[in-house]
Amino acid sequence: MTIQSSLSNFAGRALCVTVWVFLALPPTSSVAVEQGKGNAPIDTPSGGFLSNEWKEEAPQFPKPPLDKDLVEFKPRGRTLSAFFVDGPSLGVGGDAVVRFSLVIRNPAGGRQVMYVGVRCKTHEWKTYGGLRPEGRWNEFADPQWHRILSKGYNDYEQTLVQDYLCTGNSPAADARALLAGLRLPGARESHH
Repeated sequence: MTIQSSLSNFAGRALCVTVWVFLALPPTSSVAVEQGKGNAPIDTPSGGFLSNEWKEEAPQFPKPPLDKDLVEFKPRGRTLSAFFVDGPSLGVGGDAVVRFSLVIRNPAGGRQVMYVGVRCKTHEWKTYGGLRPEGRWNEFADPQWHRILSKGYNDYEQTLVQDYLCTGNSPAADARALLAGLRLPGARESHH
């Protein structure tokens, strides 16, 4: 018997054993994992991971931001707008989501206020709602997580996540202290 025929026989037996084991498993085993009900994490369409252990907390909308509490930051890339984080709204939940109010002012004087969440572990962003002109929150019906991608214009999501809110795949231990770094000259360079 040659080495080639021995390897061929071994490969054939290994394939038979693999097929037999697969067919012997109950059909719910593979379905449970595919649907995220098993113990193994699965990839989500947004690029994150789901497992039995992570459950998102319901967002608690903060008071509308006051101008005196806004901390300005400069996003990467080009922009004509001014970007601010509302200091009192910033916090890290028990689900490890960093939530805060984001204020964007355009050059014409218009203002947009959103309540957002960031998952450092999966590098995702969710907008929970927007502030109406009369000062009430408009909670979005079914907000979805989306992957944070770098862009060349108004790159505020990437800037906040990479430079201030996250340390690798974890939220900063004290998000408020990290945000205070925005007030210091050169703070952005110290977080790379």
